[in-house]
Parts: sequence; C-alpha cells; structure tokens
Amino acid sequence: MRLGSYLEDRGTGSTSGYDARSVLVLAIVVAALAMVVGWTATSVRSDPTPTGTVTGSLPKATAGAVGSGATSTRDGDGTGTTIGATAGAGSVDATPLVMPGPNLVLGRITMARSSNGSPVLRVAVANAGNAAITAAAGAELLMLVDGDVVGTSALGAIAADGGRAIVDVPLTSCFGGPHAVTAVVDTSAVVREVDERDNASSRSLQIVC
Repeated sequence: MRLGSYLEDRGTGSTSGYDARSVLVLAIVVAALAMVVGWTATSVRSDPTPTGTVTGSLPKATAGAVGSGATSTRDGDGTGTTIGATAGAGSVDATPLVMPGPNLVLGRITMARSSNGSPVLRVAVANAGNAAITAAAGAELLMLVDGDVVGTSALGAIAADGGRAIVDVPLTSCFGGPHAVTAVVDTSAVVREVDERDNASSRSLQIVC
C-alpha cells in the first residue's frame, strides 16, 4: 500500500484513533527516511572507492610518462599505483642487460704497406665485450681474396670495452686490381664470445702491389 492511501485510510479513523497531529508526524518521518535512503543509494553509486580489502602488495608506479596499456588503481593510503604499464621516456632505466664475455668485431679492410714496404691487408679488430682477450687464447685472423685464403695472423691480447688491435696479413702473392676481400676472426672458435655472428667483414678492394 502506498503512503498516501495509508494516510488517507488512517485519516478517516476507520480502524484506530490516530489524530491529525499523529498522522502529520508519521508522514514527516516517512518522507525523511525516504530522502535518507535515496541519498545513500546515490552516494554508493558515485563513490569509486572499492569497499573490499586488497591483500598483497602492488608495485608503485615509477615517475615519468606512462605509455598505453596501463591500469591505474588506488592504494589504501590514497597513493596511485600503475599496473602493467608500458614505460614512457625517462620513467624506467632502459639500459640493456649485457652478458659477460668478450665480443670480437671487425672494422673496414684496407690496403696498406708494412714497415719494409710489402703490401698487406689491414683490418682493425675491436673487442666490444666486457671481458679481455689474452694472447694465450690463440685467436687468429684469416684473410681471403676472391674466396681463396691468402694468409693468417695472430690476434694477440685485446682489452675489454672497446679495446682494439690493428692486424696486418701480408700478401705473399700479390695480384693487382679490384678484388672481393673477406676477413674472418677466430675461425677456430677458441674465444667464447657473446655474439659469434659478427666475426666476418667483406668489401670490394683495389689491391695495389
């Protein structure tokens, strides 16, 4: 039964002796309760704060920009937390993980002359790894011209973190003109490197005898 019908029946005095003042007080109380219930329901719908208890710890968001895919939540102390975010510039240390060990890389092959004036093929060999190479390792540089081996030379010791060695391979049989020249380092794999895929270098070179 709705309130109006209830009050109308009570006002007629059909069942009990409520007077007009009692009916008015009852109407005011019911109306106030209806307002309180409506306000509470609206507040619950609009309040984004979760009422449940979150167990465990969540990682705090790092300072800086946050890329796409981030989900933001609210911690119990009111501070923000970002979960599953792709870090933007300046927010996370992006330094790659460097595996320990040496890494031999070859520079550009050039034509040169030895101290006695003989023609040599020269190449710079660098160690891009973070471990030094010793002469005792026995690594060698192999030089090919048009696919044929023309000579080898020992590497010697090369320091870590960018250490370099200039290696000359004498041309015992010199044939002038343009040729395809290839240098390959550590063909016997005596040096355990971080990356074995950058141990060769090739170019077209004008050989002068």
